Amino acid sequence: TFNLLSSYIKKYSNKKIYIVSASSKGWIKKSLLNVYDIGYFKQIYHLLFDDEQQSKISMIHPTNEILISMKLKNKVHITSHPCFNWKFREFMKIFASKYNHFSINTFVFIGDSEWEYLAAKYLKSNVVGINQDNVFIDRIKLLRKPSFISLKEQQSLLYKLCGIFEINACHYKSEIDIDYKMEQNRN
Repeated sequence: TFNLLSSYIKKYSNKKIYIVSASSKGWIKKSLLNVYDIGYFKQIYHLLFDDEQQSKISMIHPTNEILISMKLKNKVHITSHPCFNWKFREFMKIFASKYNHFSINTFVFIGDSEWEYLAAKYLKSNVVGINQDNVFIDRIKLLRKPSFISLKEQQSLLYKLCGIFEINACHYKSEIDIDYKMEQNRN
């Protein structure tokens, strides 16, 4: 995880990476501090936080109301769920702040929830006033509770894709869309 995160930060910079986490504010920092002296967690912590414990990467967390609504996961249609709507709104804000009308725009969404996977899919079709030909939305849905072997396979895939997203957009004019569970079921 440390090497993977380091690779993405080195390639794209910490200013272009956002963590839109369905966790409470402070949870990421607290969790890393709990395992700080184990393995690479100290290094991961320092990739994400500076000496004043301020985040180096933008971290966006939902309100307590959204966190509570996650328990309703199977009781409402996914696109009506408050967490989906929150993810979609946050993705729209990031898109609006980073979109450049005159260049190729590649946005990559990596996560393990159906909410973010679908919110990323809806993003492009719901943004008005953009040049659709220069926007590429890449989506990678990871396993929710991977085995150790699956976790290593997913990380290997993400290593291979680091730096490929923009090449794919510029040269092939296509988007990357991977649902890891669906891919596993095909094999």
